[in-house]
Amino acid sequence: AQALGRFQREMAILQRLSHPHIVQFLETGEATGLLYFVMEYVEGQCAFQSVKQQGPFAPARAVALGCQLLEALAHAHL
Repeated sequence: AQALGRFQREMAILQRLSHPHIVQFLETGEATGLLYFVMEYVEGQCAFQSVKQQGPFAPARAVALGCQLLEALAHAHL
C-alpha cells in the first residue's frame, strides 16, 4: 500500500511538469496487475555512453549540460 501511494504521488507530480529539459509524462495505467507509466521517447545517447565512446565532455559542454540539469531541477522543485 505504501509503494502504491508513492507511485501515485510521483505520477501526479510528473503530470504537472512541463519543461524543455524534462522528459514529458504521457500517461499511467495498469495492465495484468502491474502499474506503468509512459513518457516521451527521446532519441539519442545517454551521457554514460557518450563519455564511454568519446571521452570526458569538454568543460564548456559539461557546464552547458549542468546548467540544463539545474534548470530542470529548479523547475521540478517549485
